[in-house]
Amino acid sequence: MIYTKKETPTQKAMSSQRNLHPLQSTESSLMMDARELLDLNRLNNLLHIWSHQIGTTEHPVAASMFAKRYASQIIHQALYQLSILNTSVDWSLDNIRLHFRAGWEVAVTPINHQQYPPLNQRREEWRASFLQQLFVNNLVPVFKSLAVHIPASIIWESAKGYLYYYYRVWMNENADSIDHERISEDFNAITSSTYLFDDELSTNPFYGGFRTIPHPTQEGELLPVRQTCCLYHRIPGTNPCSTCPRLQKPNCESGKSLLES
Repeated sequence: MIYTKKETPTQKAMSSQRNLHPLQSTESSLMMDARELLDLNRLNNLLHIWSHQIGTTEHPVAASMFAKRYASQIIHQALYQLSILNTSVDWSLDNIRLHFRAGWEVAVTPINHQQYPPLNQRREEWRASFLQQLFVNNLVPVFKSLAVHIPASIIWESAKGYLYYYYRVWMNENADSIDHERISEDFNAITSSTYLFDDELSTNPFYGGFRTIPHPTQEGELLPVRQTCCLYHRIPGTNPCSTCPRLQKPNCESGKSLLES
């Protein structure tokens, strides 16, 4: 069920028009259980509200921006637990709640925070079980649902960008730590060409890295460039992201790969 806190007049109108369940909450926020993202009617209602909050009228843009927010939080929290804390929490959809606040602010949190460390289990087996749960019981079905509005290639590349970014930060922060080997092994396992966590995906969407170009303002640094445009530039008053292929080829079309392999 979607829960709203002290709805504004705009939210009340949208709730009436879209059959959103008015909810019990406080101060201008909205909550929903993550499994509701698989219900296309509820997802449409959510994107209708979310699009107004971030300043767009286009559902594809809203879906892409929501996918980025969702993927960023899930990947950061779940994989930080895996690689840095060496433990795990249940990240399946039935244990996740979303809290929407003003503007772009979204919190994605587990309901039950019970931790499941490797204990006596071989870590490789424990990691494989955890990743299967994270991807098959969370990211894959949510991304499939969002792909009704936006090409899946855009969604997966957004998630891939966050995964590579966070692991680069964690490996740099732990370069001299005994944890570095574990972090590196986890990253290599997740991005391996042989790792396939869903039968409907012909390849691992996290495999392959990014094409890089010289950083325009930081000498000696490289800047990763996406193959797909996330559509952020279509929100009024914004510019393309620094990793956008539009900066290389301005006539970018939604979901189209613009960089040579």
